[in-house]
Amino acid sequence: MGGRRILCNVNDPEEMGLWVRVAKASLKSSSYNLTSGPPTPKYYDLDEFVLGRKEDNIYSQGDNAKEIKKAADKFFSKITLLEKEHNIRLDKIAFIDKGGVGPVGMISFLAMAASKAGKAIIIVRPRKRLVSASIKGQIVKGDNVLILSDVATSGTSIYMAAQKIWHLGGKIPCALVWIDRQLGARENLEQYGIKLYSIVDPQILALNSNELKKAIKEDKQEKCYIDFGGNSKTSVYSALMQ
Repeated sequence: MGGRRILCNVNDPEEMGLWVRVAKASLKSSSYNLTSGPPTPKYYDLDEFVLGRKEDNIYSQGDNAKEIKKAADKFFSKITLLEKEHNIRLDKIAFIDKGGVGPVGMISFLAMAASKAGKAIIIVRPRKRLVSASIKGQIVKGDNVLILSDVATSGTSIYMAAQKIWHLGGKIPCALVWIDRQLGARENLEQYGIKLYSIVDPQILALNSNELKKAIKEDKQEKCYIDFGGNSKTSVYSALMQ
């Protein structure tokens, strides 16, 4: 896989068709404040795909349930690629529970992960002050933990979760998200040794859907490079996306 960070097979029409359908079912046109602060008019709520969208009268029944299974199978199959890339065994999979702040992301896939990924599962609640309350599940010192999330923007949620895991002696060689919006998360997390991988990015989706191409044009976000912990030489600055 080399230095490649996008894990979808862009040459497979069936797989790309699946991710386009997931994106369309997840896309929301609504004001939403990102974890890092800025508001956005467009965002992806993966729960809309898994749990259904009431206003569209779409629920996770029948054919949609089959789509959910396909997406989960394809998503969790990528974990094997990450283990080969890093030549390690990933001991635990961490899901982020944002505690009622915005879409909960991959949590809706948690039950499927337990059977499909074949890994021990932990839940990280970054906003809990007590470490004992912030981790559900067991972390053994030296465990290689893979953090999963739905969408990466600045990487703030992943970094907050990583702090809790590091405190208990866990290692985080990489994180995996469904979509990386390419707004700084990869660079921000790289400072702390976390390699960010994604299934897709907005540009790949745009190549396969005029609707998603339009969404990119309407979403005028800034790249945000953040030195989360003040331990690196990276400055905090923003550059308007062209």
